[in-house]
Amino acid sequence: MHLGRDGILIQSSGLTASQGSADAPENYLILAGTGRFSDAIGQPLAEVLHPDEIELLKSTPCGHAQVSGGQFVGRFCASNGAESFVLVQAEGAHEIMEVDLMRLFATNIGVAFDNAHLHEELEATQSELVHTLSEVVEARSNETGRHVFRVGELS
Repeated sequence: MHLGRDGILIQSSGLTASQGSADAPENYLILAGTGRFSDAIGQPLAEVLHPDEIELLKSTPCGHAQVSGGQFVGRFCASNGAESFVLVQAEGAHEIMEVDLMRLFATNIGVAFDNAHLHEELEATQSELVHTLSEVVEARSNETGRHVFRVGELS
């Protein structure tokens, strides 16, 4: 395999996890994984990670990222209170991992998570607006009242 003189090949594992039904980080559900985490999608972090790795996630402040010993950990908090983690591990990468590049990556991930949560909030608001407007329009007739809600429940 020819990578060129600026190329590098690193074998790595990574995952991203988000809040599940519980608030404790060890109960966050894995949304995506690669390497050793590729078969862990949908599982809680506690079933996949070593307790030391869970502690590393817990010790990372919201909105921050840590790079050390070949591991990158980012913790992202959206404006609605949702939290997500990203963990990337690469053996022997502590000498070659670009900290600034990984922090830029972490910032972009945080913005992406925040945008996803804002998008969900926008969809919910639009749906509520449509229901409210249809309720106002249909309130004039007893025969058609709540028609939009009944149709929505059927679909």
